[in-house]
Amino acid sequence: MSIKLPDFREHAALNDVRRKMGALLVEYDAEQSGPQRITRKDLERLRTTGIIVDPDDIETLVNGIFTYQGVPVLLYIYQPMHWTEQDDRLPRFHLCNCRTWSDMKARGRQDRYVASTRVDGYFELEVYTASLGTSQKRMERLPVCQNCLDKLHWKGFRNDGTLTRPERLMHVETFALDQFFEQYRRSLVREKPRWTPNTMPTASYTDDFDEVSSQARAAARWRCQHPECARVLAASWQRRYLHVHHRNGVKGDNAPENLLVLCIEHHAKEPSHEHLRKSRDYLEFMELFNGQGAVQRERVLSRSAQVQPLPNGKTDALRQSYSRQNERTNVGADGRPGRLVDRLRAANLTFMDKRPKGCLWVLGDATLKPVFDSFHKDGIAFTFAPRGGHTTGFRPGWFTTSRG
Repeated sequence: MSIKLPDFREHAALNDVRRKMGALLVEYDAEQSGPQRITRKDLERLRTTGIIVDPDDIETLVNGIFTYQGVPVLLYIYQPMHWTEQDDRLPRFHLCNCRTWSDMKARGRQDRYVASTRVDGYFELEVYTASLGTSQKRMERLPVCQNCLDKLHWKGFRNDGTLTRPERLMHVETFALDQFFEQYRRSLVREKPRWTPNTMPTASYTDDFDEVSSQARAAARWRCQHPECARVLAASWQRRYLHVHHRNGVKGDNAPENLLVLCIEHHAKEPSHEHLRKSRDYLEFMELFNGQGAVQRERVLSRSAQVQPLPNGKTDALRQSYSRQNERTNVGADGRPGRLVDRLRAANLTFMDKRPKGCLWVLGDATLKPVFDSFHKDGIAFTFAPRGGHTTGFRPGWFTTSRG
């Protein structure tokens, strides 16, 4: 004998008492069970748009399966990044705590995931395009993670070389989410992503990120925080080579513990930042600080600049030639003899002498033209370069090939 219980949500007397108490009517699905009852609304969201889950509601079973309030779910990256409009790479969705997921956790990047129970393989993404600096929401078909299939040994799948690549791809192509959810529909729960639906940061940089970046770099004393670097890039012309990296990959998460100050070289070594290696700033940085130009570059750190020794590798003959040329004198319009470098020092100018194979550079903007007009009267011509060159660190400067 069975007794059908009444639907107390429609009980007039109880609803009258509830209204007097100011209590809300909470929906639930009587067919669902678990540590918490999930609402019909959330079940529908899991089946459609997915849910950026509450940290206390997503956990991982001993077998690695992800669950949300007693319901098995898959997880996928909600905010993947594309570097250009032509970039069509898309993330995989995850079924369990596989090697890929563990690696993402180790790098602090698991916060970008959304829970879903969709069975058609299409998921809502907010794709950030770096070249445009914008993000947009769209539905995309995602493949299953092969490492997840390997951990679950789903229908004999192995990622250890047992199967050929075409065989593995066939497993991925024929994987059916409805079969997966049918098998694991009674799973229970254990481990948690971080964001709530109301606190998930944007996929784009925040409007105040320039200020956040400057503060972070200043707090780091303009020093790269990578343990193998610690290079100081404090000069105004160097600061564009010092970046602020988001550890967890969420550009809108500017929490201090999520920010890491890195030179562009080490920023380019971070996962998913390989595109930086094609940028002009990266190429300039590598030439200035790590390339042959770095060996030859002379650093002038005060207004009483001194000519630096020639770099190692020059022959003795070249050194002697350089010395003889530097001893030559010019006679100024006032009849005062002196080497060109002596005259520059006397004028309190900062310079870098790359002769005999290169130019002599003087740091300064167009306001120095009257100074160089006086040199021109003595047959020493200087040319102004608004953007400078490698020698000046692309700061404005004047250059000459004069041997005086």
